[in-house]
Amino acid sequence: MLINGKRVILRAIELSDSELLREMVNSASLEQYENGFSFPVSVNAQDKWMKEHLSGDTESRLIIELDGDPVGYMSIVNVDWKNKSCHTGIKLFSEKNMGQGIGTDSVMAVMRFCFEQMHMNRIESCFLDFNTRSRALFVEKCRWAIEGQKRQAVFKNGQYHDLVLIGILREEYDDLICERDYWKE
Repeated sequence: MLINGKRVILRAIELSDSELLREMVNSASLEQYENGFSFPVSVNAQDKWMKEHLSGDTESRLIIELDGDPVGYMSIVNVDWKNKSCHTGIKLFSEKNMGQGIGTDSVMAVMRFCFEQMHMNRIESCFLDFNTRSRALFVEKCRWAIEGQKRQAVFKNGQYHDLVLIGILREEYDDLICERDYWKE
């Protein structure tokens, strides 16, 4: 099954995506926005991770495609079926893909899938306090609420940064769709 946005398609990660994802994890320019820390990833380590994380009942890892080309990565993880909540994250592979609406369409598609297909009540995520692109994407464009922050939670570039905690509820998504008529052709 594919998850369709207006412009993007989100598909399950395949073993053939291993090298692409390894390059993403090892990219210094992308790592600066990562909410955590990772060591450089080898081919063997990436292959092992792929085999462990391709599918499950509480997570899904997705490739964002635009016009048939992989341009990013999204996750739906920490699915809590009892409380109807999950966590998502997004990363585009290249800065040349930023500022074109790819992130917005991808987040909108994941929200539609989580709320309408998985029947979630809540989706959450987080971003580093200096990540103005994530703030614009989630808070301004997709109307997620800032719910709090973890002070000095992540050490990057020689200093500690706050982790901004965000979330959106099903009713807030429904209001957004009604106001913007997003899925109308």
